[in-house]
Amino acid sequence: MSWWCLQSLRSASGVELLAHIGLDTVTLGGTPFSLKVKEGDTVKKGEVLVEFDKAFIEEKGLTTITPVIITNSHVYQEILIEEIEESALHQKIFTVVS
Repeated sequence: MSWWCLQSLRSASGVELLAHIGLDTVTLGGTPFSLKVKEGDTVKKGEVLVEFDKAFIEEKGLTTITPVIITNSHVYQEILIEEIEESALHQKIFTVVS
């Protein structure tokens, strides 16, 4: 499996997330990305997971919009999504209700 293949994160409470940096960025073959963790690592809030060259992605005509998907949403009663246009560091984007 290539490093740019989609992988998910699982929180201690069981929420499974998939974050895909950019749209169609897989066509770049991994060039602008530097993965900072490996599969199986335990990460903490604020830890850098991946670094990427935003300017490079945009120069290639692609966007850095980053969908964040709860891949096991079916096991939760409700997901409350925050009304935001752009997220910032440490900003809440959703709440999962068990």
